Amino acid sequence: MTNSSTHLHHSSYAGNDQVVVVNGNLLNITSTSTSHVLKNLKLLDVLVVPHITKNLLSISKLTHDSPVDVILSNTFFAIQNLTIMESIAKGRCEAGVYILEQGNETFLAALRN
Repeated sequence: MTNSSTHLHHSSYAGNDQVVVVNGNLLNITSTSTSHVLKNLKLLDVLVVPHITKNLLSISKLTHDSPVDVILSNTFFAIQNLTIMESIAKGRCEAGVYILEQGNETFLAALRN
C-alpha cells in the first residue's frame, strides 16, 4: 500500500473498497497498480490509499508474486532474490515493525515513493 500513484504503472480500479488501519479507521482505496522496482522484481496489485501515512509491503504477496525469500528474525530482515541468489534489501525490527533501511536503491526509492 502507498499513498501516491506517482511512481506506479498501469493504474486501474473500479470499486469502493477500503482498508482498516490499526486504529480502526477505514481508508478508501483509490486505485491499484504495478510497480517495476527491479529488473526481476515487480510489485503487483499495489493499493493506492491516499490517507495512509506509511508505505506497507505484504510479505506473503511479495513472495507469492516474485522469486524472493524473506528472512525474518527478532532484530532484522532480509529480502533475497532467488534468481540471482543475492540479498536485495535489508532492514531492522523496531517495536515489532520491520523497517526497510538498506538495499537496492531502486527498490528503496520505489517503496519510499
